[in-house]
Amino acid sequence: MSAANTRRAGRAGASAGTVWERQAEGYHRFFSQFTIPLARPLLDAARVTAGGTVLDAAAGPGYAARAARARGSRVLALDLSAAMLACARHADPLLPLVRADAAALPAAGGAFTAVIAGFYLPHMTDPVAGTAELARALAPGGWLAVSIWDVPATARHTGLLADAVAEVTSARPAPPAVAPGGLRELLHAAGLGHAECSTLRWVHPVTSAQALWDGLLASPVAAAITVRRATPATQRRIHERFLTLAAALTDRHGTVRLPVSAVIAAGQRPTASGPQRPRGYRHTAASARRPLPGTP
Repeated sequence: MSAANTRRAGRAGASAGTVWERQAEGYHRFFSQFTIPLARPLLDAARVTAGGTVLDAAAGPGYAARAARARGSRVLALDLSAAMLACARHADPLLPLVRADAAALPAAGGAFTAVIAGFYLPHMTDPVAGTAELARALAPGGWLAVSIWDVPATARHTGLLADAVAEVTSARPAPPAVAPGGLRELLHAAGLGHAECSTLRWVHPVTSAQALWDGLLASPVAAAITVRRATPATQRRIHERFLTLAAALTDRHGTVRLPVSAVIAAGQRPTASGPQRPRGYRHTAASARRPLPGTP
């Protein structure tokens, strides 16, 4: 990454870090219920096993990092948000933590056998340069695995609120910084081989539409930021529309059954003799839903 790009990434990272500082508790208490199920499949995609060295870039409260440690790997968890790292430290005081911007990793090239970045790519100022920086930290033959949410039409845990905002304000949502269909190209551009993608879908229950609304507004979700900045009158209209949309997914007991969809992509850094033959990974909806050891 060039010095100019590093400076730009640093400024953007500081701004993003401020948002995460304010919303870390809401993420940990509410939104993590959607991200925790993706930790194990992400580690599987990165071929994380005992004896490996793993970098969890943008680790947040450390869910995936702790799961990697449980597999017997040596782990370094990195995040720009001190509040997120505080959550991780509270859950596991022995987990190695570093406060830094993943767009300019404080790590030597080739230092890790696996690098994971859960839901970090869409927050990058320059996803191409950022992915290349993550790949730089890989040892030859190592794997980078990343995850992003699927399109709002299938990832309804965030799509409901985005739709309500768009319908009330008539504002067209910004195109995603990283689209699911572009992940393979992103990994190839970073010099990785054997790029592969997998989509995970499940239905996640939330106790009520109001609980979903309250939880999303306390979380670092793009549509929630728009709601918080709106006038009280506009907020009320968005709220009403949100409840109407959520009603279509609510069962007779009042539980909202949210379709959730995420995409995991992985690529391998070539060895001196070329990329190794990939060891396939498998996941199931049931395994994706199992809780991590030690997580709330």
